[in-house]
Amino acid sequence: MRGTSRSDLCWRICANEHLLTSLALGDAHEAATPSLLSHPLKLSAEMARGYRRPNISSNTVKPPEHEGQCASPRIEFGYELFGLREEIGWLSLQRPTPNHHISVMCGRVIQSSGPLRYGIVEGMDMRDSRAHNYPPRWNAAPSQDLLVIRRNHETGTVSLDPLRWGFIAHWCQDPTGGRKPINARCETVHTSQMFKDAYRRRRCILPVDGFYEWKAIKGQKAKQPYAIAMKDGQPFGIGGLWENWKEPTSGQWVRTFVVITTDANELLAQIHNRMPLIIAPKDYIRWLSEEPDPRELMVPFPAEPMRMWPISTRVNKPENDDPSILEPIKLTASAA
Repeated sequence: MRGTSRSDLCWRICANEHLLTSLALGDAHEAATPSLLSHPLKLSAEMARGYRRPNISSNTVKPPEHEGQCASPRIEFGYELFGLREEIGWLSLQRPTPNHHISVMCGRVIQSSGPLRYGIVEGMDMRDSRAHNYPPRWNAAPSQDLLVIRRNHETGTVSLDPLRWGFIAHWCQDPTGGRKPINARCETVHTSQMFKDAYRRRRCILPVDGFYEWKAIKGQKAKQPYAIAMKDGQPFGIGGLWENWKEPTSGQWVRTFVVITTDANELLAQIHNRMPLIIAPKDYIRWLSEEPDPRELMVPFPAEPMRMWPISTRVNKPENDDPSILEPIKLTASAA
């Protein structure tokens, strides 16, 4: 392809001002057409399969294996973004709907309680928390700083700290931080080049009062949003991974995290096939421990303690961050 370097070919998918993700195809073959570049969101499943042709350099199909290679030609195994689906490690892209920025599995959460209420892990010392001035969020979105529970393996201290939602691997040399995935699939998080090191060493818990999910309506582009929380109104913990990344240009340290997803339970299956990994309270300590692979904890949380209700599409915009977005609405026959 004339005028384009084979080593830096990438497409950018812009959700809104809150999230920008790069899909890097690295050593993409010169047979890529100009029309594909000018219409980046038209990369279909058929096109993605086409990139497996034998005449493509073998470098095209290798995930990052060493520090400094943070943009893989394959979107990293195991995360979901803007409703995009994986296909044997390759992404099958679909053109987003007008509300594509809310199509993420577990792309919005509620952190509306004060930090003291998020001391859900035994032994947490909240007196020294750096999060006491943290503002309540009813519509927390990717790229924002959220309160996350971490354990220092050297001192054993469990703390509540603000981390940015959107994972940046510690070895990434891209000054922008690369793709910043917000979700990681539990099925592949232990083998993914992007996540496996953090899974072994830096698991965390995102304490929330609830989260949102969107149900696709047959024959309609718009989706119906739902709020999901516990029946008793108590906060609960979502399993995640955190990472330290040093910005190459400024030298500043940035702490980020990603939310792990699993199969939907009976309640969530009514609207989506995935759900965030909710950790049972009895397993909080183990999840934060130095155990390298607590894989049996990554299962769907039981549906019985949970509740779900339809809400207004005001939640689609992150700037609508107030308690009223949680008010239940009456569904029309077509949206039910």
